Amino acid sequence: MNLRNILRMGTLAVVAAVLLLVSACGSSVGNIYSTTNLLANVTPVSPALVALQSTALPPDSTQKRLVIKDAKMAITADDPVRAMNSVTALAEQLGGWVVSSNLSDYRSSATTTEKRADVVIRVPAEQLEGALLRIRADASSIQSENQTGQDVTQQYTDLDSRRANLEAAEKQLRQFLENTKETKDTLAVYDQLVKVRGEIETIKGQLNYFQTVVAYSSITMTIYPTSKAVDNAAWNSGETLKSAVATLINVLRALADTLIWVLVVGLPFAAIALICVLVYRRVRPKISRRPPPALPPEPSVP
Repeated sequence: MNLRNILRMGTLAVVAAVLLLVSACGSSVGNIYSTTNLLANVTPVSPALVALQSTALPPDSTQKRLVIKDAKMAITADDPVRAMNSVTALAEQLGGWVVSSNLSDYRSSATTTEKRADVVIRVPAEQLEGALLRIRADASSIQSENQTGQDVTQQYTDLDSRRANLEAAEKQLRQFLENTKETKDTLAVYDQLVKVRGEIETIKGQLNYFQTVVAYSSITMTIYPTSKAVDNAAWNSGETLKSAVATLINVLRALADTLIWVLVVGLPFAAIALICVLVYRRVRPKISRRPPPALPPEPSVP
C-alpha cells in the first residue's frame, strides 16, 4: 500500500467520523448552523488533499508512460490529388481517420499553376512507423520529416487524482443532501454538488483527450507536385505557337485598353484645348487691327 492510498483511507475515516457526529447532534440541534458549519469545514478538505497529491507525491514508477507521438512531413508526388486520396485510404485501413484535407493552387513556375494537398490524419500510435514507411515508399521525394514525443504521464496522473478526490467529495455531498432538513441547507449542498459535478466532467474530458492523443498519433502532411525538368529534345511547335498567340492577344488587349483610356479620359481635355485655340485665333486679328496710341507732340524750341 503506497502513501497515496494511506492518505485516501485516512481522509475517508475522518469524513466517517464527522458524519457520525452530525447524526448524533442532528436529533438535538437540528438547525441551520450545524449543517452549514459542517459543510464549511468539510469542503476545503478536497482541494487541500488534491494539492498535496499533485505536488508532494511522485508518479507511480510502475505506471506505463503516456507519450503523445506526432509526425510532420513535406513530400512531392506526381499527382498530389491521388497521393492525398492514398493517404486518407491508408488512415482508414489502419483504423484511424482523416482530421482535415485541403487542396490549393501552387505556382510551380512563372507560368505553371498546379495543385498542392494538405492532409492531417490520425493513426493508432503503434502503427505510426508503419504508416510513415508506406508514405515514404509512395512519395517521389521527401523534402522534410519531423517526429515529436511529449510525455504527459504527470499531467494525466494529477488529473486522475483530482477526479478521484472530487468523486469522493461528491459522494459526501450526496449523503449530506439526503440528511438535510431545511430548505436553505438543501440549496447550499445542492449548489456545491453542482460545482463539484461540473469539475468532474471537465477533468473527465481532459482525461479522454489525453487518452485519445496518446492512443492515436497525428501525421501532418504537405504534398507538393513533382518538378518536371524541361526536355530540350521534346520541343513542341504547337505549344510554342499557342503560347505566342496567347502573348500577342494579351499585348493587343493591353493596347486596346490603353486606347480606350486615352479616348475616354483625354477627349474632354482635347475638346477644351481646341475651343481655347479657336477663340484665340478669332480674337487675335481684332487686337492686331487696332491703331497704335498717338504720341504726344514734341515741345517747340524757341
